[in-house]
Amino acid sequence: MKYRYLFISLIILCPLLFFSNHSIYKRRSVEPAVSISSFIQLPPQFAATSTLGFKELLGNYIMLHVLTFMGDKILQEKETTKPEWANVYKAFRTIIHIDPRTTDPYILATTTLPWEAGMVKETNVLLEKVAKFRTEDYRPYFFLWYNHFHFSQDYKKASIYLKKAASIKGSPSYLTPLVSRMHLASGQIEGAIIYTKE
Repeated sequence: MKYRYLFISLIILCPLLFFSNHSIYKRRSVEPAVSISSFIQLPPQFAATSTLGFKELLGNYIMLHVLTFMGDKILQEKETTKPEWANVYKAFRTIIHIDPRTTDPYILATTTLPWEAGMVKETNVLLEKVAKFRTEDYRPYFFLWYNHFHFSQDYKKASIYLKKAASIKGSPSYLTPLVSRMHLASGQIEGAIIYTKE
């Protein structure tokens, strides 16, 4: 009896899987940006609750789609459009909301979105969220420093993030003297002296 139900289920599911796979392939060839994952179109909070405890699995699934999409663009030597970059950002936002302690999404977001898509503010939002959860990792604050220093040229805010990065245990030793220089660059001479004395 049990095997009969299993057999009937397989007969029903096989054609469905075949046709859904075929339609996904067709859709992907026409709209590659949409094919990153349908989960990115959901609000991140809803995507997080839909994982049913398998948040890392869903995060890795979406990340695989992002990497495949970006790899296809490189292989085809095609430029990524603004709507496509918006979808890539949505994917990173969803992954980071689901699992803010994951590393790859924020690293890839930092090395692509500000440079190629001009999405500096959006990247900073992702990095702020990651920094709250990865308290032992200096890199989110370091990247926030660089974005404010290089792209926004907001030296005062940049010095705050660099100071936070330098205070984390295990951060590179060269960050400490760099904080004093950032204080000077932002016109905080007194702050530079106090920090150097400390």
